[in-house]
Amino acid sequence: MNYRVKLVSLKVEPANLAKILPESMIRTQGVGEIVWLSSHVSQCGYNLQLVQSSEIVFREHISFQSIEEYAHKVLNPARPLDLAGFRSVFKLLLNAALRSLSGRKQNSSNDRQMASPGFAQAVSQTFDLLDLNSHPISIPCLDLLPPVYRRLLEQSGYRDARIFNWKGPLEKPNLPCELVVDGDSAVAMRWEGFIGFLAQNTNLTLVCRERDQALFWARKFSLPESAIPASKLKVSKTIAHVNSQLFKSDPKKLNSAKGIELIQAPAELGEARLIARRIAQLIEKSVAPERILIGLHKQPGKADLILSTLRQYSIPVSSLYCGNYQRVPAIRALLNFLNIPAAGWQFRQIAMLLRSNFFRPEWEEISSERKFLREAELFLRYLGEPSGREAFEQGLQTWSVSPPQPLEDEEMEGYERTRMQSIATRSQSFFRNLFDLLDSAPRQATFAEYANWLQRFAREFGFEKALLPHPAELEKWHAFFEIFQQLPKTTRTWNKTEFFELISELANCSTSPETTAQTVRILEANEAVHLDCDYLFLAGLAEGSFPNLNRTKTLLNHEQLKQLASEGAPLPEPDTDLEVEQDLFRRLLATPKKGVILSYPALDNSGQPLLPATFVGNLLDCFEPEVVETTAQSMLLSGFFESTPYANFERRCQFVARSRSRIDKVDWSWGGRTSQTLQRAAVMAESRFRSKNHNEYDGMIASPKVTSKLEKKFGNSKIFSPTALERYVSCPFRFWMQDALGFRELEEPNEDIEVWQRGMAFHRAIARLHRTILSKTAVDPKSEEFRKHLQSELNRAILENASKSASLFTRKLWELEGNRLLRLTRNYGTQWAEFQSGWMKSTGVPQPLYLERAFGTRRIDLLSNDTENPPLSIGTGEAAIKLGGVIDRVDSVQLSDGLVFWVIDYKTGTPNHYTPKMFESMERLQLTLYALAAQTLFFQNQNARPLGLAYWFVAHHEGLKTVFPKQKKKGSDPVPMSLEEWNQYRKRLENWVGEIVKRIRSGLFPLAPRNKENCSHCPYSQSCRISESRDRKEDWKFDPPET
Repeated sequence: MNYRVKLVSLKVEPANLAKILPESMIRTQGVGEIVWLSSHVSQCGYNLQLVQSSEIVFREHISFQSIEEYAHKVLNPARPLDLAGFRSVFKLLLNAALRSLSGRKQNSSNDRQMASPGFAQAVSQTFDLLDLNSHPISIPCLDLLPPVYRRLLEQSGYRDARIFNWKGPLEKPNLPCELVVDGDSAVAMRWEGFIGFLAQNTNLTLVCRERDQALFWARKFSLPESAIPASKLKVSKTIAHVNSQLFKSDPKKLNSAKGIELIQAPAELGEARLIARRIAQLIEKSVAPERILIGLHKQPGKADLILSTLRQYSIPVSSLYCGNYQRVPAIRALLNFLNIPAAGWQFRQIAMLLRSNFFRPEWEEISSERKFLREAELFLRYLGEPSGREAFEQGLQTWSVSPPQPLEDEEMEGYERTRMQSIATRSQSFFRNLFDLLDSAPRQATFAEYANWLQRFAREFGFEKALLPHPAELEKWHAFFEIFQQLPKTTRTWNKTEFFELISELANCSTSPETTAQTVRILEANEAVHLDCDYLFLAGLAEGSFPNLNRTKTLLNHEQLKQLASEGAPLPEPDTDLEVEQDLFRRLLATPKKGVILSYPALDNSGQPLLPATFVGNLLDCFEPEVVETTAQSMLLSGFFESTPYANFERRCQFVARSRSRIDKVDWSWGGRTSQTLQRAAVMAESRFRSKNHNEYDGMIASPKVTSKLEKKFGNSKIFSPTALERYVSCPFRFWMQDALGFRELEEPNEDIEVWQRGMAFHRAIARLHRTILSKTAVDPKSEEFRKHLQSELNRAILENASKSASLFTRKLWELEGNRLLRLTRNYGTQWAEFQSGWMKSTGVPQPLYLERAFGTRRIDLLSNDTENPPLSIGTGEAAIKLGGVIDRVDSVQLSDGLVFWVIDYKTGTPNHYTPKMFESMERLQLTLYALAAQTLFFQNQNARPLGLAYWFVAHHEGLKTVFPKQKKKGSDPVPMSLEEWNQYRKRLENWVGEIVKRIRSGLFPLAPRNKENCSHCPYSQSCRISESRDRKEDWKFDPPET
């Protein structure tokens, strides 16, 4: 047979290009096409860069492809085969077959095998082992596979693909005038039949790096011995010694290890940094970045860490690891959008969609109003439904036609309610279009029909419009959709769940690696063997990494693997794994011209020692102790402030460390804008962390413009709430964040009943209960009649809250919450009776007078129906302060020496955080200010004074807990304060409130939490970074005035 083959034994490097691509390749009849085939996609990128930067005159006529890619094109000219799509269809068929077995009896042996535990994983791993997406496999070879696996292959379309039967007759293909093949000999030899077919039909140049490879092809094509080129590859004395002694039980030791280095690093991040620093040193010595490779052996997960670390050091770098489409933000967003209906129309996912940059439909509502999407999300958040299309649509309909009327304990209708109604009206058609589009997938269709629908869906959403400024991502977007066009053309129909499963599988398909010229390249170790380089870093050589002999569990036994390998399947011989790994390690050591650097994490993240790979130990055994140059580091910061900086973050940290103790004597002019930024940061750190004085870096507002705004915001017209003043006492910085700046956590609707919702329902029920029983004769709190009244009002309040929800689930949840509240409050009557029993000896018993009584806010009192709620005023003139709030309950009784009253606040939690000491120290202000408001506003000119302030823990056995004045002992009879004692306390309280508001208006918001244990629950702890200044001794003094 006549083969047109030429063998070349050279490295692919600039100096050898003229010999690999001689000008004789161009035919005299005109310029013809030249195709250069490589075993890996990464080599194609390298060869392309190499040729484009050369002086070869016909370089524009050369195309670069992988052997796999070219084979698919040649063997399937009518329909290029996308094997990634076949892989996804295969897994889809597997899952469908497994689902079909559930719930029915397994009769056949195939059925029983598929129903066995771990079958799906074994099939998937068999697929990966055979690597059918990369190499051809003949029909006879397919017949050796287990029947159940073969059946799945046939159903997925493999048996119909001509690539798996290429040994059969083929029409003469349209081939180029010249072909060049180079790369990994193992990969190329798997394609020997296809390469032989090419050699019969065109001129073929085979680039061989090793003599064994040249001998293989010479025997294959019956070439004379004179056609075998003499190897011109030279190795150093060190590598020659390693080749002869490596893996021997008692190797001879060499006293020189020139060209071999070892890095022992602290954890994986430390390894990446030490590699980056070593590369920076090489580049500093004029080594070109493209002459440096970083090889990883079956550890693709480490590539991202090394890539990001090298970029921190401003090293030009590219990764030849193929990513997947899941990493493309637009495709990831598409998958999330498609999942919204199946996930139950979750609010979180819809809010994510509304905020997405890829959501750009050409709809009238969006184009006419820029803030429309933000308001649409605001309405859904206000609606409070965690999920459900029906709930959202019903809420929109209700609010646009007839908004729910506010309950008596809610704020009266105002601007916010009108605004929500307006948003609901304007966004109804928008949400209807959005929900219809998300739910528009056919329930049953063929792959082709689903693919067409998906393109229309993406076009309607505006994905391509959003991707126009990003051509690289747009190219991947188009490549992803091209996969759908190459799926098997069958008439079988699939349901949309299966199609969405297929889309997820396809999104895991590999994308083309991004390679750029003149960069350090990160790649798989076996791909580095055939690339020309000066330095090779072998990273991640921890224990178990080299050799990597882990075999996955498959459907194939040992004998089947051997038989498949002998029939030409792309499998290594099962007994030769160790030999293959040893051979690869030898070849890697010989790959670079100047040096190989081996690295591994010698310590884990906890500081525990780790062992190196076995092959690293074998290599070190070839040399005398301490001959191999080793860089060892025990901690990330070891030598950090003394070593030469190569990254900007190292320069900044070292500079700041040197200037820390002598900030006034530092020359700040060394780095332009960077040094100016560092100077400002140094002043900030000095002032905040090493100064005891309260200053502008610690919450003090120094800008006159800002303080004037604060005076206006918190001026005479501002109505403060007691809880806001408590917040300032607890931590002024939190008040600054929450009340001054208005920062709030965006609380998402969830499927739980919020604490405040439960509390409002209970307050409303109790208020109505007392209003009902006060209109009748005396009712015994322990009686059955009282219990029924309580149950009736609780059920009514729960029903009101439930009826405001559009979701059946939420309404049912409120029903369960009602049962829970009934259980928790079953002791309420007994607790009230105990409260009254202490007054039986006196002339009267306190009775509820005001319930949910507001001052300074628009609320209707549930007993008096009074809507006039003026605020409590303290001080006069510029120092005047207004306070407002809602008092849960005020009980009063007439004693012989005057009118006294109780201020009671209901709580459904536990009493641990409410102690009399907090009221004596004025750390808590709510109840004392409520008492002051009741005396001033509700009992004007009545000589009234507070008898006591209490929290009523209705869900706790303690019940009523008096917190002011402090009882002499628990359970003792109540002793009312005299009017003189109350007036003294009142004066202290007014002075204290005046001082708080004065500081607020002056812009004093230091980072000074009164109790730092509360910081763990504070939503602003990440902003104040309290952990960085916990040990600072502050001179901030802010205590209430003494008596």
